Amino acid sequence: MRLIEVSKKYGVQVAVRNVSLVVPRGVLACIVGPSGSGKSTLLNLVSGIDVPDRGEVWVHGERIDDKSDDWRARWRLKNVGVVFQFYHLVPFLTVLENVLLPMELVGYGSRSERVKRALDLLDAIGLEDKAGRFPGELSGGERQRVAIARALACNPLLILADEPTAHLDTENKKKIMELLAGLVDRDRTIVIATHEREFLPKCNIIVRLVDGCVEKIEGVEA
Repeated sequence: MRLIEVSKKYGVQVAVRNVSLVVPRGVLACIVGPSGSGKSTLLNLVSGIDVPDRGEVWVHGERIDDKSDDWRARWRLKNVGVVFQFYHLVPFLTVLENVLLPMELVGYGSRSERVKRALDLLDAIGLEDKAGRFPGELSGGERQRVAIARALACNPLLILADEPTAHLDTENKKKIMELLAGLVDRDRTIVIATHEREFLPKCNIIVRLVDGCVEKIEGVEA
């Protein structure tokens, strides 16, 4: 992904200011900084949930900021897995149905293929036995793991996670960190906005934000 001189303002508040950044495929990148430094805004711009006031956003060779809202929504569903801080699972759908949902929306494979993929993902996160449960019956750590499985459902090349361990205990934080770090492969890129120092040794790139600006980039930029 590539950001070129990107700026975003909400009212009079500047959230991101003149950010240029390259994150190559197949790496784990962490965006760190104090609350209000622009971490969530940066993820929203990369995912196409929001668009910059100025600058360009490129993901896997395609510019996304100049497209329509509908185009970006369809593109995001197929190409980006987003793990939200507060899970955003559908409470009246079962665990299995939550993971199936993005695949149903894009028509991923046949029904049997979708169910098999969803069950395989739940097995990979250790929750296949809770496929029939509802989100309200799960712990915070379990709900976050389901959110990660849902983000992986359509096999996206880019996964964005916004403070994925902010509300978890120490044991579940470790599990989620290991799970996310283990998702990186040659083509899949993971970008995490986090306050957790424990994530940093696992990262290939660390982007430090202060007041919406990139203060420092550590690691290999390409």
